[in-house]
Amino acid sequence: MLVYVLVTLAVVSGAFLLGRYQILKRDEHIEAWAVQQKYQIVAIKRPWLSLGPFLWRTGENDQVYKVELRDQTGENMSGWLRYRGFLFGNYEIDLEVE
Repeated sequence: MLVYVLVTLAVVSGAFLLGRYQILKRDEHIEAWAVQQKYQIVAIKRPWLSLGPFLWRTGENDQVYKVELRDQTGENMSGWLRYRGFLFGNYEIDLEVE
């Protein structure tokens, strides 16, 4: 009985830690992308009911965010960011700006 409890606890803990790792890597990739593109992230949120312009082009592992960016001239812009393929370190970021 104790073995089953320990195995279950190990599996649940492992799944939680994997999820936290993916979130940290996603944030790191998005921040690195913004720096590379010479943008500063002002705000980023994940809408629950909207996929923006990616509605028909989003896979089950894609994550879509509404972002507000500031460019080098200080001008703010908003748009949609799609983060793909985050599971094993391969990722792709698509951005459509309004």
